[in-house]
Amino acid sequence: DLYLDDNNLNGVLPSEVGNLKGLTKIDVSRNGLNSSLLHLGDSTSYSYLNISHNALTYFPFGTSWTKLQTLDLSYNDIHQEIFVNISDLSSIKELILSNNSFYGSIP
Repeated sequence: DLYLDDNNLNGVLPSEVGNLKGLTKIDVSRNGLNSSLLHLGDSTSYSYLNISHNALTYFPFGTSWTKLQTLDLSYNDIHQEIFVNISDLSSIKELILSNNSFYGSIP
């Protein structure tokens, strides 16, 4: 597990985070991250991602996050369409997207 919440991190989360094997929980909430986090990749091991309260403008929804139970993207500056079919996130229990600018229909 990786907990870096409320640490005044700014800019980009290091790409090495996406290469950590067996990582199931990531909490980088309450920082100043503005990278799209493309390097999180499509790891099938994630069960919890909290990236709330940052400055993201884009988020790359993973299509193989089959174990993901919680995804919190609230309070960012995300302005994009949701392009992953929510049913592909088969284990999702909490999907928190509030206070962003998502648009389009939910697939």
